[in-house]
Amino acid sequence: MHLFCKSTASKVRQRHEWQEKYGVLGSPFKTSRARRGALFCRSGTWLEILGEAPENSIERETIRGSSTENTQYGILDFISVAIGLISIRGVQSNRFLCMNSEGSLYSTPISNYSSECIFMEEMMENYYNLYSSCTYGSRKRPWYVALRRTGIPRKGKNTRRRRKASHFLVIHYDRTSIAQNYISEGQYGFSRRLLSNLRQQSLMKLRKKYQKNLKIPSSSTNAQQLPTVPKGSNLNQKRKNRKKIKSRREERLLQEELRRQQRREDIRRLREEELKRNKDRLYGEALHRSSHAIPSAVTLPSSASYPASLSKNSPPVYVPPRISSGAVSTTPRLSGAGLQIRPRRISLTTTTTSAFSRTHNL
Repeated sequence: MHLFCKSTASKVRQRHEWQEKYGVLGSPFKTSRARRGALFCRSGTWLEILGEAPENSIERETIRGSSTENTQYGILDFISVAIGLISIRGVQSNRFLCMNSEGSLYSTPISNYSSECIFMEEMMENYYNLYSSCTYGSRKRPWYVALRRTGIPRKGKNTRRRRKASHFLVIHYDRTSIAQNYISEGQYGFSRRLLSNLRQQSLMKLRKKYQKNLKIPSSSTNAQQLPTVPKGSNLNQKRKNRKKIKSRREERLLQEELRRQQRREDIRRLREEELKRNKDRLYGEALHRSSHAIPSAVTLPSSASYPASLSKNSPPVYVPPRISSGAVSTTPRLSGAGLQIRPRRISLTTTTTSAFSRTHNL
């Protein structure tokens, strides 16, 4: 697309140079009729293409948005370059609208005409047009021509398709209507044409702005029939409405605060119940572990503890095993008098000496 715009720009520059030197007649290039009109941005400004600013001037911008509708720099020519591609030229300044590689808008004469002066025109479903740079940007993220509310142009990198600053309404007119709307200072009025071209748009915001310029004929008889409304009635009604809205808001805030307090109390109650359940569970587990404790091992006598007088022919002697003090385990049992401890019965296996096994040939 960039190469196509570059080749098209060279042809347009050659055509304009030929027409400036030799005129339109006999031109080898195909001439296209330019449409004349103005661009109204949805942010509330009119696009203006100024001339070259002097060196000592403070304002160096050549592209801006103006809130005044009747201005000679707002008259523009829309030159068709190809299908869907146009160039915008200021009639008074005779300079073209361009966008550089940084996304800034500027104006240039025909001698410096390049692919930066070509824009793609796209109409949206709300009857507004979009103008994106043919040279810079991408298909997914194009750079649009956009104006802020203050009239300062927005850079192409920071523009979006759905923003109001990128939406422009084209006001076309023919040369016969110029003489009818011509003003003494050499300017044009676009209020009537703008209001007629705004389709499916609410005129409440634009009514106050253009109410002074519009002259609606009204007969004296109709003016007398209209009822007179006192000035203070509207103010009193507005005050009452504000008080109602304020009281409703206070009630709503109070109800929300009560709901928050109830929610905090519920959360605190649930936490206390959970802590109580955990405490009971831990106490039950401790009782269960103490009731099923394993008894300690029983210590049996060693061979050194037998008396030395035992011989092979002596009868077997029973030696009782020695039980450690911790061998007997007790289990707590509750009764009517209180807590009683009863010892458990422990079955012990007795062992005989080696002498007894030898005498009886076991």
